[in-house]
Amino acid sequence: MKTLRIGSKDKMVVVFKDAMANQGFWTGNRSEAYTKTFAQAVAYFQQTHLGPDGEQLQVDGIIGPNTGWALNHPTGKAQKSNLSPKTTGGHLRIPMGISEERARILGIALGEHNVREKPNGSNRGPGIDKYLPTWAQTRPGPPWCCFFVSWVTKQALGQYPLGRNHGSCARAWKAAQERGMAWPKYKIVDTPGHRNPTHPIPGDAFYMRFGPTKGHIGFVYRVSADGKTINTVEGNCANRVKIGRRRLDDRVYGIIDFFDGEESSRFERGLIEAKDVGKDRTR
Repeated sequence: MKTLRIGSKDKMVVVFKDAMANQGFWTGNRSEAYTKTFAQAVAYFQQTHLGPDGEQLQVDGIIGPNTGWALNHPTGKAQKSNLSPKTTGGHLRIPMGISEERARILGIALGEHNVREKPNGSNRGPGIDKYLPTWAQTRPGPPWCCFFVSWVTKQALGQYPLGRNHGSCARAWKAAQERGMAWPKYKIVDTPGHRNPTHPIPGDAFYMRFGPTKGHIGFVYRVSADGKTINTVEGNCANRVKIGRRRLDDRVYGIIDFFDGEESSRFERGLIEAKDVGKDRTR
């Protein structure tokens, strides 16, 4: 297939806009013009989907063979969590050394693992609708990663720590900033009493920013010994709640800490074997 990018004008752009709209990633026009706005929507799709090789799509806003394949195959084997057999059963446990509140967040989030869209690509389903406010239960539904984070924290803490059920990652980040819960990578000094965003704590949320309104959000599940990689529990990762692995690189804009007063060195470190959903070469 031909590669489509900003400035392209082709009938296949309409086909891909239809596919994006059917999966809840595009609400604009269906013209043949490949605009900057459409490229941003494509990049958002790329953040949470894998290619035919099971590897994370390159986040560049360009539709080439791999992204084209993923738009036509938003579900299936390549989009599964692909957890190692070593992580089955009791191995999906909460790391030791974190607070009871953080453990509740992770326990509820892990309990939703593999909740998926029905029908596939709809952003809806019996398991997903409970995350969505009534106004968002449309066909197709909206991207739901932030609704998932809001729902889990409400279930765990009895209230929305960011004030309400946010569906927008950017607005959730703004609410976290207003409450002193947001830790952007570029502003943190690694000194006693300050959080280091390259060493998040299980139960935090990670925030990925792509443009002023587009992003992705999920929970930090486990942290590697060197603090550079995390296991995640994230909604709307392909078509489901997925346990994965991400590098804390430039695409991770910052960390949301729903709590205060915990030292990042006092919890159990080490990752489980899960699919890499954020290769550092593509982020």
